[in-house]
Amino acid sequence: MSSPQVRRQDRLLADRACFEVDEPIKVFDYGRFECDSGFAYRSAIAYGRIRIVDDRTKSPDAKS
Repeated sequence: MSSPQVRRQDRLLADRACFEVDEPIKVFDYGRFECDSGFAYRSAIAYGRIRIVDDRTKSPDAKS
């Protein structure tokens, strides 16, 4: 990817964010080798637009 394309992509993605968190639940051993296993987990993914709030009183989460 050329430099102008990278800069354009940075501008397009600048206000977007994605966050993932997972919690291990259980390991399932299927065979005699460590790689013969499975893994159960819970996960959540949040994504959307972000912005920097300089004045906390203007934030949607601001406490009165």
